[in-house]
Amino acid sequence: MVALSTETRSFLDKNIQSVDELQVLLFLRSHSDSDWDGLRVAKQLTLKPLEACNILMRLHLQGLIGHQGHTGRYFHYRYSVHPKIKERRISELAEAFEKARTEIIDYIFANQQQLNAFADAFQFRKDD
Repeated sequence: MVALSTETRSFLDKNIQSVDELQVLLFLRSHSDSDWDGLRVAKQLTLKPLEACNILMRLHLQGLIGHQGHTGRYFHYRYSVHPKIKERRISELAEAFEKARTEIIDYIFANQQQLNAFADAFQFRKDD
């Protein structure tokens, strides 16, 4: 795997639940001079608008993007990260994603599978 610091792996584990979330975050980071709503992000990244809106809201709640108001039904967001330590982690992730996209995607999927297996352990089954 690409050499990610322990802190950046921890950041990834705590803040990014899917590849789509990472792609939205990195997209907003590379277009930080503009405000973005779910519909525009969905068109740029070929996501469903509702999915893009949910990702934007989650990234905002994580403190990874800023809320810029709304027009009509869509909230507007812009890349703005505080504190600077998060920016360092995101920069390291962006660089790693550019160099070894497949490895980062595999890492995120492996984490998702572990979380799903853990959640499945708490489901009631008909035969239990």
